Amino acid sequence: MDGVIAYAHPVRVKLTHPVSLLVGFVVLAVCAIAFVDREFALWCKGFAASMHPVVRTTIELLNEAGEGKYWVLASAACFILLAVFKQHNLARWSFAMLASVGLSGLLVNALKLIFGRYRPDLLHKQGQYGFEFFQFSVGYDTMSFPSGHATTIASVCMVLWYMLPKWRVVWVLLWMGVLAARLLATAHFLGDVLAGSALGASVALLVLRIWRRRFAASVPVALNS
Repeated sequence: MDGVIAYAHPVRVKLTHPVSLLVGFVVLAVCAIAFVDREFALWCKGFAASMHPVVRTTIELLNEAGEGKYWVLASAACFILLAVFKQHNLARWSFAMLASVGLSGLLVNALKLIFGRYRPDLLHKQGQYGFEFFQFSVGYDTMSFPSGHATTIASVCMVLWYMLPKWRVVWVLLWMGVLAARLLATAHFLGDVLAGSALGASVALLVLRIWRRRFAASVPVALNS
């Protein structure tokens, strides 16, 4: 089982190493911050102003899909109920989701305090752009980096990627949809959502790899039907 999560049928899926995924997304995030964040945020602001109401509603729904509290509560409730009814494989996947979203959520909030990046709103309204490193100021306007919504949805979709591999296109679309929604809501810069994706996906992979290596007998089985 080394390096894989098993299917119910004899098909195996390799787990991407979390470090390689983290490095890839971080490189993209750094490039975005250095070269395109400001200009792209201004473009998103202009595009958002002319969005059709249906598109705006879709953006709002996708933003809600990235709220960590919903996933934590839902996965915790599913874990308890499924364990009670002895649906052990699904209970294990629920626990994987809970651990991934919960841990990545704690980490992203700590990083927000360390980096102290200004939100796009401050750029649009006051011309402020940049970071306040190690100021540990608690406030919406200086907690842009990394994106918490991007972190959550990356963790969620990474778990679902291995849990329900036949639906991988859906999980990728959901992931990208939430990232786009955060940008068009002018809540984040491109670098923020890339960094959040790096964190969330890497934590989910780390949870699955540790589980596989330390508790191989109870590793959850992918659903292949």
